[in-house]
Amino acid sequence: MKLFSGLAWGAGGQCAPARVIYLALVLGAAVFAAGCGKSKAPATSTPPASIPSAQQADTNQAEAGQAPVNTPVAPPEMPAPPNVTTNVTPTGEPDLNALHQCMIRFLMSHHRTPANFDEFAAYASSVNVAIPPAPPGKKYAIDPHNMHIILVKQ
Repeated sequence: MKLFSGLAWGAGGQCAPARVIYLALVLGAAVFAAGCGKSKAPATSTPPASIPSAQQADTNQAEAGQAPVNTPVAPPEMPAPPNVTTNVTPTGEPDLNALHQCMIRFLMSHHRTPANFDEFAAYASSVNVAIPPAPPGKKYAIDPHNMHIILVKQ
């Protein structure tokens, strides 16, 4: 009895057109994986000897009455990185809530409480959280009951 008229069954129990489809998929995947990008030219290891230095080129252009093309420009001053927080309220007092959030991050990453404030300060600087200086006559401490950063008298 013939199930599919016109299709020949192969030795593996598959139809011949199915093998062609599988072969086409495999070849298509191989071509896709190979990509069609440009090949990169190998870099030369020796630079040409006839390239004058930038200072000589500027001097030669100045003697010829031309404006120098490659004048060095000082880089602009960079502001503080955007991910560093200052943790100071608008009134100038330290923002203890931001330090408390950093304490929570310490507790979650280390699964323990810091031994002292200096250990917490080292962690805070490693995650780019700036601890502002304490007001005069006070210092930072860790409240052992609720793990909040507090200001205490010196």
